Amino acid sequence: MEPTGTPIFLQLWHCGRASHSDFHNGELPVSASAVKLNGDQIHTPLGKKEYETPRPLTVDDIKATVSDYRTAAANAKDAGFSGVEVHSANGYLINQFLDSKTNLRTDAYGGSLENKYRFLKEVLAAVLEVWPAERVGIRLSPNGVFNDMGSPDFRETFLYTIKQLNKLDLGYVH
Repeated sequence: MEPTGTPIFLQLWHCGRASHSDFHNGELPVSASAVKLNGDQIHTPLGKKEYETPRPLTVDDIKATVSDYRTAAANAKDAGFSGVEVHSANGYLINQFLDSKTNLRTDAYGGSLENKYRFLKEVLAAVLEVWPAERVGIRLSPNGVFNDMGSPDFRETFLYTIKQLNKLDLGYVH
């Protein structure tokens, strides 16, 4: 994938609640919690529609999603990409776990900063089984409001997140 010497990284992401059942054979989109995305409508294969209240991921769903990220990272490697970027921004699934506006969980994936970070931590651990840290980047949007996001505790959340990410020595933060 680097015929000119320029690395090409594949972005790995999951829409979470920023999706619609029309894309999922009638199944509701998923999220950290059952918090509907308010605002504009979504363009589906069947036309423009209102966002739906997502189904909260179960712990088993979370484990399966982490495994899916690992598989996607391996597929990117097999396809010849130079590395991957884990999209954890813009109101998509990982951001939905980090943000207290969309993460109302009371289990190991919600409440404390450590718990809200846990899903991202597990996703990165899975991706790092496939790629060396210098070939993994991450995208964040502290206090981003796209896709109806933004929480009053964003400073604490993202300072904690960055401190944890610094321990991993990733290739970059976007």
